Amino acid sequence: MKSGLIAVTFTLGLLSAVPSTAATTITSSAYALYSDIDVANTTGAVIGPLAAASGVASPGYTVNNAVLSLDAIVDFGLVAAVSAGLHLTNGLATSAITANGTYAGDTTVGSGHSQINGLGVNLFTKAPLLPSLTTLGLTADTINSTTTVTRLGNSVLFTGTSVFKNLHLELRSLLNFGLAANAQVLPNTVLIDQLGIRIVLNEQIVGGNGDTSQALTTNAIDISLNNYLLGGRSLTGNLIVGNSYASIDIDDAIIPTPGVPEPAVWLQLIAGFGLTGAVLRRRKPVIA
Repeated sequence: MKSGLIAVTFTLGLLSAVPSTAATTITSSAYALYSDIDVANTTGAVIGPLAAASGVASPGYTVNNAVLSLDAIVDFGLVAAVSAGLHLTNGLATSAITANGTYAGDTTVGSGHSQINGLGVNLFTKAPLLPSLTTLGLTADTINSTTTVTRLGNSVLFTGTSVFKNLHLELRSLLNFGLAANAQVLPNTVLIDQLGIRIVLNEQIVGGNGDTSQALTTNAIDISLNNYLLGGRSLTGNLIVGNSYASIDIDDAIIPTPGVPEPAVWLQLIAGFGLTGAVLRRRKPVIA
């Protein structure tokens, strides 16, 4: 995947049959970072959610939260004299949530937004008398996540975006990935899913009951470990960077649940457009 700007805003879809004066409740939340990664079958250290904020309308609200910096290490213990751990660092981390409306009938817009600056993630092992060996390294100047829900008269619209500035992610011998300034990727972009580790960028998760409620969660980065082996240890858990969430509940409204495009579907669509263009270019002119 090339570095650079890919301008994509994920649109969940329109939800029909929503009376414009229906009683509406909008909920939004956000946090900058969360980790519960530890050795399998143990109770480990949980970090975050960092700079968390949440709110429910109506009436409307504006809530902000910030954490100046983080420098934390999760120790995975010793195995055959080799230590291992997860080192997390970042600069300013912020979250902001908003919703409008003074009463349930005029509540129409809500959003959650998180930003983390100067992120550093280092999953490492350390043998005696030797320097640390990085297995998973992740750095970024800035990561943003935004999820918004808007009721427009008789319909509802969700959008979710993740924006990365100078992201670099390296998984020893398996992955070396980078994005330049102000870059975006397609929803649910899976960088790797093997050997017990799954890394997803711009993760989009649909929620709600599909009848009177609908929700969308955006995770800028979701690193999931499932019995991932690190220096003789089996690690499980998640590291989530840049979380934002918005949901809407409407009284007596039928809200169908639209599907979220899977990554394979996006690839098929893109490949189809490319094939069509290639056929048109190769088609010979007809001489009368």
